[in-house]
Amino acid sequence: MRRLLAASFVVLLLSGCGGGDKKKPASMLSPDANLNMPPLSGQMFELYSWSSGGEWYFSVIEFSPAPRAFADISSQAYAVRGVKALMSRLSGVPQGAQIYWNFRDIKGVMLPPEETMRDVAEALKSSSISLDIIRR
Repeated sequence: MRRLLAASFVVLLLSGCGGGDKKKPASMLSPDANLNMPPLSGQMFELYSWSSGGEWYFSVIEFSPAPRAFADISSQAYAVRGVKALMSRLSGVPQGAQIYWNFRDIKGVMLPPEETMRDVAEALKSSSISLDIIRR
């Protein structure tokens, strides 16, 4: 009986971790989609931006040496739509952290207008967060 209960519990647990929560393309994100994202806890981050349908999208991802593809960074797991949502996401970055904008050369990724980059840089500077913008 215990084995049956344990097996049932494992099946229920694993069924909740499966593919039921499909990744939505970034174009379907609401501006406040980042409210359900996990907290940022590291000290080094990657920031990516791209434009689609006349809107800007951003992803803030904890730094990893592993390769990344556009499909990964633009998934709902990381992407937010608009500068307001980006600023909200960046508010979760710990003070003293380092952010690399456009760190990897990924097809589809581009920098937003200079004014947007300046606004983000100023906001991060006031929070003691370092930002390096890599221009390609």
